[in-house]
Amino acid sequence: MKLKVAEICKEKGITLKDLASRLGITNVGLSQQLNGNPTMATLIKIATALEVHICDLFDTYEKKPPINGYIEFDRKIYKIDSIGSLEKLLERIKEK
Repeated sequence: MKLKVAEICKEKGITLKDLASRLGITNVGLSQQLNGNPTMATLIKIATALEVHICDLFDTYEKKPPINGYIEFDRKIYKIDSIGSLEKLLERIKEK
């Protein structure tokens, strides 16, 4: 799975060398971690050093997670399969 560490560093105005320094490792060590299979502990350290949520490190992370399920409200069952359907139900709840 591709990580977005370089892109996040660029957005934050720091270099990968700066990040490696923050982590207390070499550039080569950071590169090996990013191109290999980093442990959860390493990912947490990277996210903490970059001041981002760990999920933000992943290229495939979506800001809006997929929604799929059913909600019972006011003795009715509503199918929720998108942000839009959830928003519609929330509007109904607000109107009550």
